[in-house]
Amino acid sequence: MVLAGVDRRGVEDADALATMTPMGRKVRPGSQRFARFAWFAAVLGLLPALAGCGASEQATRAGRAEALAPNPPSPAPPSADAADPPEPSAASGAPPTTTTGPAARRLPTPDAPLRVLMVGDSVGMTFSGAVVEGLAGTGARLEAQNWMGFGLTSGSPGLIEGERHEGAPNFANWPERFAAFVEGYDPDAVVVLIGAWDVFDREVLGRWLVPGTPEWRTWYDRLLDDAVEILTGRGAHLYWLTFPCTDTYRDDRVPVVNDAYRALTARWPDRITLVDLHAEVCPGGRYEPSYPVPDGTTALVRDDDGVHFDMYVTTTALAPWVRGWILAGLGLG
Repeated sequence: MVLAGVDRRGVEDADALATMTPMGRKVRPGSQRFARFAWFAAVLGLLPALAGCGASEQATRAGRAEALAPNPPSPAPPSADAADPPEPSAASGAPPTTTTGPAARRLPTPDAPLRVLMVGDSVGMTFSGAVVEGLAGTGARLEAQNWMGFGLTSGSPGLIEGERHEGAPNFANWPERFAAFVEGYDPDAVVVLIGAWDVFDREVLGRWLVPGTPEWRTWYDRLLDDAVEILTGRGAHLYWLTFPCTDTYRDDRVPVVNDAYRALTARWPDRITLVDLHAEVCPGGRYEPSYPVPDGTTALVRDDDGVHFDMYVTTTALAPWVRGWILAGLGLG
């Protein structure tokens, strides 16, 4: 059984942003993108996010306020006593995989199959069909929690298309939400696809932090480290996808967040496998809406807004690629 979820609560300035893509491009409510959200919900049975995702005693972490400071010292990474992580494959730019994550955590059974949690934004939601299809036939269960407007920085006021928008208060508590998912679902593996809403300038403690600056990077690194600690707190292995290029005016900031994700993987080599979605769908680092499929033709996998994936096509076109790294990592292939 496959479960998938989406939660629109907390979208900042909902009326103003209802016709805005994550990267700031305006779209019509009747466009392809909005129609496909309805189709995707009907086909995959999208559910609301888990109830009770507010702050809990277990989820409240000491020192959380320090992560909001723009210039705190970086937290010490975990000691790397384990063996070095496997090197990426040189063939076809294949992403690195692991055999020391969830497969080593426990042996799945028909009554207790492997559990996979996916967290992300609306780009993650439009991509999640490929993860569903990639896991098809394995017996693994997927719980997808992808929220429109979500980013690790979405709780802070942002500068979007030159206008100041208040942060989304329900996204400011993402550590508690993540902790609730891990506690309630106990995943063996977690797939993360975020970044669209983390490319904007954010106001933190009265200062504007600009992606790419040392101050922003210090702040963002702390948020990323918090996410890793929470999502892997019960032993799950993390598959962190790089954010794909976009056909928008903010595409120049995509490398900034992806550099942070690569550095994150280096800090937590025993807990994270970096999966290079950007390299897979952006040949030469350039936006390309089409993707080669097994019959030798190409399929349009990107939506007409230049940011999201086409949910119809992506489910089948990118599923073989997803299947390759996720089955190897889960010890199922």
